[in-house]
Amino acid sequence: MASFLVEVVSANGATAALATKIEAALPKSHSVAERKSDVLPEGHYWGQEYSGTRGEEILLQGSADVHVSWQDAKGEWRSDVVGKEALKLYVMPSSYSESWLRFFILKRPVAARLLVEAESFKVKGA
Repeated sequence: MASFLVEVVSANGATAALATKIEAALPKSHSVAERKSDVLPEGHYWGQEYSGTRGEEILLQGSADVHVSWQDAKGEWRSDVVGKEALKLYVMPSSYSESWLRFFILKRPVAARLLVEAESFKVKGA
């Protein structure tokens, strides 16, 4: 996935323009389920004040089904489709960084991880 992102984004665009390029380069079997502006990556600055730069969130949906397997009361195993594969990307300016205070927030969700970093942008995924 990281090589895909490096190929479709340039190092001199704004986060909204980069997000648009990512959307345009998606395979036909994938789609944008949701897009939001002015957001922080999931799990970053959880419960803290933040007034710095923000970026774009893109929720991508793939074509593969996601299954859950479970055992019913009779002991038979079943498999049900519960959704489609998905990836949440955060296109952030290169100046964005997490606070060192994050280590003291024990109940925060797992934070979005860095996928690609260039001179003028970062892409994180969750």
